[in-house]
Amino acid sequence: MLYNRLYASACVQAGEKGKSLIARFFFAIAPFIGVVCGANSIITVELLTPLNNASVPLIDQDWKEKIKLRDEQKNVPKGINPVNLAYPLPVNFSWTAKNASDCIIEIAKDAEFKQIVKRHAVRNHNQVEIYNLESDQVYYWHIIASHGENSVTSETKTFRTKNDPRLIYVPDVTEAPWPTKGFGPVNVRDFGGKTVVSGGKTRQSLAYRGTEFDNVYTLSPRGLELFRDELKIKTDLDFRYPANVAGRTHSAMGEDINWIHIPINAYRSFTPEQNDYFRDAIRVFANKENYPIYFHCTGGVDRTGEIAFLLNAVCDVDTEENFLDYEISSLCFFPRKRTIPYFTAWQAKISTFGKPDDSWKTKVENYLLSIGVTAEEIASIRTILVDKDAMTHSKQEP
Repeated sequence: MLYNRLYASACVQAGEKGKSLIARFFFAIAPFIGVVCGANSIITVELLTPLNNASVPLIDQDWKEKIKLRDEQKNVPKGINPVNLAYPLPVNFSWTAKNASDCIIEIAKDAEFKQIVKRHAVRNHNQVEIYNLESDQVYYWHIIASHGENSVTSETKTFRTKNDPRLIYVPDVTEAPWPTKGFGPVNVRDFGGKTVVSGGKTRQSLAYRGTEFDNVYTLSPRGLELFRDELKIKTDLDFRYPANVAGRTHSAMGEDINWIHIPINAYRSFTPEQNDYFRDAIRVFANKENYPIYFHCTGGVDRTGEIAFLLNAVCDVDTEENFLDYEISSLCFFPRKRTIPYFTAWQAKISTFGKPDDSWKTKVENYLLSIGVTAEEIASIRTILVDKDAMTHSKQEP
């Protein structure tokens, strides 16, 4: 390498007395060319993957086909798929770092690295898998390689994650068949990232949905760290029935987490009592102090799916994306297609709150107003959850 030859030649010509001066000079210019002088060697860094400007998937790209196949399965015992397919894909980073003993990878949303979202120390390896990046998002990454007191920052490369559903990787989820006791939370995903018909997208990293995590599904210490420190959950919105939470006084994530228990009844949503429960559940999303929110029932499918459907509709999310959000649970243990009878009956009741040709946004807004959610609360939900300036940069695979 030309740089190596220049450094070696300069050191020879300078002799022992001038060698330290030469080293300081090469160290000073290193950030501009991706190398740095060590005591007896030069650190060189080359970024390998992702390729610059790559489009990177966050989920297997046949996910829609998998949903369809699962929905068409016959004779599923007790309506349960024994194998969980709701796993996200990591982004694989690799590089070479010659003469470096330690590396730090930094991933940011801006080229100046003022919005760093991931920072990991890596020793004795030149690759790392990173989970839980946001979908349809441009990222910048570089490597800080070091040996002793010397370090160098590599060039910066960029990539964009695909416009995929953002499934959340929870550490230590066992791959044993359901319902193995101790199975970590599954069907966990970001509520946001969906196309808004009137413009923009729903914001990511504000609300998450999934299973419970203190009974059949349990959090490991690393899983708890994910929810508290990475997702930064502030509110645990729990839709389980009273018998499921008997004796519980606070969230399993910790006493400092805002635990709100509202026992809504799946698909039997229109009694006076249930109207109040659904009103109270939706109101949680109107208060920005509650975010980030993790909302769940037991399996994260029916009661959670109803609330997600209402929120998507009132935010004017594309109808197909809203129904797909309901059906993604089929990748987990519980097959749910949009035509399942109790869901279609529930939809039909919601539809009576508007004219046949009205949008789901209008029908759901009328329904929410009828059960006591105010127009101001609906406006607040939209303000919080919808980013009107966001653009969908990549289409979901057909």
